[in-house]
Amino acid sequence: MIKVLSIFAFMFLSVCYGFAHDANKAFFTIQQKEDYVEVQAEFPWSIRNAVLEAYPELENSKDKAEFEAAFYQYVNANFRIAHGDSSLELISVKEEFYEGHSHQNNFSFQFKGGTFDRVSNTLMFNSYDNQKNYNDVILKSESLEFITTPDKASFIVKVSSNNDLEYKKTIIFGAIAFSVFILLIWFRNKKSKHI
Repeated sequence: MIKVLSIFAFMFLSVCYGFAHDANKAFFTIQQKEDYVEVQAEFPWSIRNAVLEAYPELENSKDKAEFEAAFYQYVNANFRIAHGDSSLELISVKEEFYEGHSHQNNFSFQFKGGTFDRVSNTLMFNSYDNQKNYNDVILKSESLEFITTPDKASFIVKVSSNNDLEYKKTIIFGAIAFSVFILLIWFRNKKSKHI
């Protein structure tokens, strides 16, 4: 009886807790800071496989420093932030310790420069044809969301400027004023016909 209960308990726990995050989904928060851009990255367990596919010579390596150097190169080659025609320089890649799921890997990347308008994120595309990278971009004035896939690996960050907002306000105010003016003329004409 104890064996049967143990088997059921194991099956129940395996079903409830045994599945990891989707191996083909990664999440990124890209935040504009004063003089740098910070990226918080949450990878599934399969990020190691993607790096090993890109650098197969690491397969038998026991040296953590070699893997860290290869991961830096992998990020530098597959995650690009640019402003105009110039790419921002990747200055650091650090592993972050997360107290959540043990089958995810968290990292932070820092890029030199505080302004950007284009992001290319092809991380893990070498492992999965259906890879999806969810990118949340947090700027000083707004937050934007983009998904990169092998079919659309980059996106342009277009911020609503204050000029655009002022222009829209002016157009809306003008339309309201014009509508009120037309209504006043209509009421005046209607009144004068009844007198």
